[in-house]
Amino acid sequence: MKVREVMTNRIPRIRMDSNLQQAAEIVALSGASDLMVVNEQGELMGVISAGDILRACLPKIDDILAEGGSLEQALALVLKMGRGLSRQPMAPLMITEPIIVDPDDHVAKVAVTLVQTNIHSLPVVRDGRLLGLVTRATILETVVGRLHSVSLDVGNSLV
Repeated sequence: MKVREVMTNRIPRIRMDSNLQQAAEIVALSGASDLMVVNEQGELMGVISAGDILRACLPKIDDILAEGGSLEQALALVLKMGRGLSRQPMAPLMITEPIIVDPDDHVAKVAVTLVQTNIHSLPVVRDGRLLGLVTRATILETVVGRLHSVSLDVGNSLV
C-alpha cells in the first residue's frame, strides 16, 4: 500500500509570515497537533507543533510557580502572553527540516517512522510541493476499512 492511498488532503497549514497567536488559533480551532508552514507558492518550509507553541509559553509560567507564585498569577501571565503572541513571529519556533514522505513511499515504512519518532503526522511532498498529510489516524482508518471490507467479502462468500 502506498502513501497516496492513505494521505489526506485536509492539511492544517499556515503561512511562513504568520505570528504565534495565529498558529495557536489554528491549532485550537482545527484540533491539529501539527501545522504545515508554507510559503506563498505552497511549498513546505517547515512544521510547527502544538507542543512548540506551548513550550514558547511554559518557561515563564514555570518560573512564576518555582518562585512561589500562585496558579492565579501563572494564569494571569498566560492571558497576558496570549495578547503578546500576536507580536511574536512563529517562524523561529518551527522545525525547518521536517521528515517528509513521498506519495509513492510504502505505508508500512511510514508507520514505523511515525511510531519510532513519536510523530503524529508527516507531510507528503513531491518536488517541494505539499500534497497532503499522512497521520497515524489516516493509516488506521484505511487499514480498518480494508479489514472490514475483507471480513464482509468473506462473510458473503460463506452464505
